Amino acid sequence: MYEPNIQLDKDSSPHYSPPVQPQPYVPPLPPKKAFKRRLSYLMLSLIVYTIITYAVVIAAMILQIIVIAITSESSAEYDRLVEEYIEKSDQFGTSSIFAVVIGFIVLALMMKKNSPPRVIFSKDKKMTPAVFFMLMAVFMGSQLIFTGVDALTEFLLNMGGYSAQESIEASKADSTTISMFLYAGIFGPVVEELVYRGVVMRALKPYGKVFAIVVSAILFGAMHANLTQSMFAFMIGLVLGYTAMNYSIIWSIALHIANNMIFGDLLNYIIAPLSDTGQTIVFYSIIGLFFISGVIILIMKRKMIAEFIRENRCQKGVYGWTFTNILFLLFIAANSALAVSMIEKI
Repeated sequence: MYEPNIQLDKDSSPHYSPPVQPQPYVPPLPPKKAFKRRLSYLMLSLIVYTIITYAVVIAAMILQIIVIAITSESSAEYDRLVEEYIEKSDQFGTSSIFAVVIGFIVLALMMKKNSPPRVIFSKDKKMTPAVFFMLMAVFMGSQLIFTGVDALTEFLLNMGGYSAQESIEASKADSTTISMFLYAGIFGPVVEELVYRGVVMRALKPYGKVFAIVVSAILFGAMHANLTQSMFAFMIGLVLGYTAMNYSIIWSIALHIANNMIFGDLLNYIIAPLSDTGQTIVFYSIIGLFFISGVIILIMKRKMIAEFIRENRCQKGVYGWTFTNILFLLFIAANSALAVSMIEKI
């Protein structure tokens, strides 16, 4: 049978594969450069988040002042209403709630590749009531140290003719409105954990668990922009970081909410009918018991803590690369400047 001799075009043949073109050699990205790139992008995202939170709150204040200007019948009434609004502005939590929620959405979108939800909510161990109590004891026991740091800082500043009493009182102020109670007790803790123990810590975890916990705690402390509160936030940031890293961010959120809501606003509300002396006795009795329990737990678990640190060390040089990063330093410097600005001359 005759078969025609048909030549198929090479490009149309189903079995034809074009020759592979040689690709130019691209050297692998050095670890240092890769780390600095990731850290810079993380810090840029965190700075954007911070700017958004401040911008939303400021925009809400400006809008309210505009409303006052429109509705005021005289300049005297305008001045009075604006002054009253500014004095009470720290108890208006609605704008703060919107600020952190909007800021976190933007941050999460920017960091979705490095810190996706499945990574943020991951866990290595199962939480037990005993472990949670131990973490709570160490966490709350830090309150006593914080109180001592407050007193020592104010004493040293007074010797130089300065005072940080206003910032100290601001860090301990109770919520007097429902919106501020919701922000300080729920929305604030949840978003702060998602930002610092979620996005930030998980993005840094590939370079070492201990490194990620420490650096996220430093940034968490700096974020508070309060001379003494920042020190306390750093200490509890270590506990929150360890909790989220090993037992899930859900439990660090639970600790944070317990501190802000239960041992903050609710406790102060419960002991409010007591005299000043009675309130002091109750408060220091509670945090004193937590402090003693925390110290005992840390002593008992010292070998486990040392082993965790030893087994999760970071690559050599990572801390140096971090503390010389321009955006990292900018974040620390800006928040430190805000903290120092609250110091007043006596």
